[in-house]
Amino acid sequence: MSPLTSRSGARLAVTRTDDVLPGHAALITVVSAGADIIDLDPVSAYKLGRLLIDAAGDEGYREHLIALGRLSPGARSMNLAEAIEQHNDANAVVPGDADYLYSSGTPDDKGLLNAAIELIPEAWAIDIAAAAAAEKMGVSYAPARTGLRTDVIQRLTTAFAEREGDPDWASLSQGRQLDELFPKYNGIGVWELLDELGITAVYVSYA
Repeated sequence: MSPLTSRSGARLAVTRTDDVLPGHAALITVVSAGADIIDLDPVSAYKLGRLLIDAAGDEGYREHLIALGRLSPGARSMNLAEAIEQHNDANAVVPGDADYLYSSGTPDDKGLLNAAIELIPEAWAIDIAAAAAAEKMGVSYAPARTGLRTDVIQRLTTAFAEREGDPDWASLSQGRQLDELFPKYNGIGVWELLDELGITAVYVSYA
């Protein structure tokens, strides 16, 4: 049970009960204490939506994708992660593509963040980690306040995929490859790249 308060002050909760009846789907219940109308401010509405999505679980997301035509009805007999992976492989799509399916259903999820992080040259990532270590800190990456730059991540991911196997491209360093993809900088730097991707480096204390 996850409590939430409505705008009128009524206590709300979302519960999920599995095996209500044999052969039937789980029952998801929204309970409002003392309020016939559930009035929510935008923040609470978002939180309630997330609770409902979490309660629906894989079954809910699977049915959502089937209803949209993104997955076939045959996906009901598969593990959801495997069905999503099969879809992405069959359609040759990568994170950032319009048809790419994410495990959580959101384009700004960890999968897209990881795709952005993969675009940071290894040498640059090592330098960032070394700078953090000098302050006895670790480093993590998170979406910037302005959000992940889906269009940029898609453009770079596609560009690298299209040039895979090109010996001239492979002969360039990762930094030089990025210079070609961002000609406006006349030599893009690590912090400029992070801004373009919409991610930020965060120093983390593990103490």
